[in-house]
Amino acid sequence: MNMKEENAILKVNEYTVLDIAVSSDEGDKINQRIHLLLERYQKVTIDFSGITLLTSAFLNAAIGQLYNDFNSEELASRLILSNVNKEDLPLFKKVTDRAKEYFRNEQEFSKTTKEILNEE
Repeated sequence: MNMKEENAILKVNEYTVLDIAVSSDEGDKINQRIHLLLERYQKVTIDFSGITLLTSAFLNAAIGQLYNDFNSEELASRLILSNVNKEDLPLFKKVTDRAKEYFRNEQEFSKTTKEILNEE
């Protein structure tokens, strides 16, 4: 198979105000862009250069939500994080671990909730 690998780069600071990535609204906008890029390209690099403050609210919206539509293996092989501050790495891990757990259990949770609500 001789398929050309195509890559896209998304610079987070082009979508944020004041080089801080804190609001879930900004995260949602970036999530939509990442989603579109993942559908069009083999790999997507998310560049965090210039970002001085990062919150879990932003990351949940921007990256965590991707686990709803893409599986962990897909994201691990196709989503590349670049220029992330070392002190922010545990935050990424926490957000992605939580997202994986949530979306893995969401279907089971919904089923259980429906069963409980339908019982009289």
